[in-house]
Amino acid sequence: MKLVRRTIVLAEERPFLREPTADVLRRLGTVISTGSGREALAVARAQVPDLVVTDLDLEDMGAENLCHALAGDPELRLVPVLVLSRSDLASDRARVLRAGARDVLSKPVDRIELLASARRFLDFVIPQGLPRVPVEAPVRVLGPGHRGFWHMRNLSRGGAYVEAARPVRPGAELRIEFEVPGIEGRFRPSARVVWSRPPARGRPGGMGLHFLGLDGPSSRRLGRYVEQRALPLAE
Repeated sequence: MKLVRRTIVLAEERPFLREPTADVLRRLGTVISTGSGREALAVARAQVPDLVVTDLDLEDMGAENLCHALAGDPELRLVPVLVLSRSDLASDRARVLRAGARDVLSKPVDRIELLASARRFLDFVIPQGLPRVPVEAPVRVLGPGHRGFWHMRNLSRGGAYVEAARPVRPGAELRIEFEVPGIEGRFRPSARVVWSRPPARGRPGGMGLHFLGLDGPSSRRLGRYVEQRALPLAE
């Protein structure tokens, strides 16, 4: 059976970063390297790639605007966007995730992490979620509009599954606080409710949370924790 060659558009202004990143991504498909957001958008409209990888802060069109432009094009709205960020600010990560980015990785980019993230979108018919591990921990809900405690059942670098007596509607954004057994310190990300399930037949209600405002160091700490404990993605 003939293998399908995937197409990846890479947007990076700095040649000394663009070429090494392109070399890594070439293991997964054909890479079209560009030096600006507008050039990446033009190439995407001509090629309809399988993945766009972009720097967070391109001078002409940052990742946030690039995500909005792709989402506004009917032929490109389903193309996943992976953002590479020099910023560790939770607010910078949150704004590109709200704009539609599917994942954010910190610079300098770890090659194995980059390949693993890209493969989630390229190697599967249905894009795979981040690897998860079981975690039993209370989650404090800080608002806005909601207060109380939930119970975490599993965790990934980018989100969690929690049980709650009164699940919150999908799309709601909240601030939460939790600790993970085995990791020093607390995590205080903002999170979006991706889906929710009401209690039924003695089963507690539950929600899938996607972390938005999570700073770079916290994301890396969670990533290392999950990587050490998670099973590899199924082929």
